[in-house]
Amino acid sequence: DYSDSEEEEVCSQETTVEGSIMNDDIISSAETLKHRLHYLFRRLISSISSPEHPLFLWVDDLQWTDESGMQLLSSLLTDTDHLDDNDDDPQRLLMVGTFRENEVGETHILSEHVDKFNSSPNLNVRNIHLDAIKKLDTNVLVSEALRLPLRQTQVLTDAIYAKTIGNPLHFQLFMKSLRDEKILSYSLSTRRWVWNIEA
Repeated sequence: DYSDSEEEEVCSQETTVEGSIMNDDIISSAETLKHRLHYLFRRLISSISSPEHPLFLWVDDLQWTDESGMQLLSSLLTDTDHLDDNDDDPQRLLMVGTFRENEVGETHILSEHVDKFNSSPNLNVRNIHLDAIKKLDTNVLVSEALRLPLRQTQVLTDAIYAKTIGNPLHFQLFMKSLRDEKILSYSLSTRRWVWNIEA
């Protein structure tokens, strides 16, 4: 016979053991569902693509991704258990991933996966580093966008470059803000774009 305190201790131990088993089952079930989801994504890509018509996937701002997102991408690129044994050319996915280098350090989850991709024998990886746009090239962009000669857009380019420092995204947003704030506008009388730098 157990005393009340002994019975409480046994019940507590049983609850702890059962709780541990339940937690293990939940974790195991979650892992199974994750692998099944990854497999289904790979099957989907395989079914809608072919070596002659590969699927193009663009993933932007990878510096903000989490571990589960990177695991899915890694599975899509490196796992091949969804392919038939007689498939001579399993590469049906072309993926372009972009990220901001200044936001990705050695301990970032993306770095680990990028190293894995680079070392994979089944992947053809090309790392492309994009530098800031030079002022001369920025002037070419402004000139072509406004349909004006390079010499006429140089002063505007100087102002834009001082704000954006060659960052393509900042360039695009700054040009839009100039137009939205009427600093840059189209003149019907002169039939050309005009701007007020002093504004």
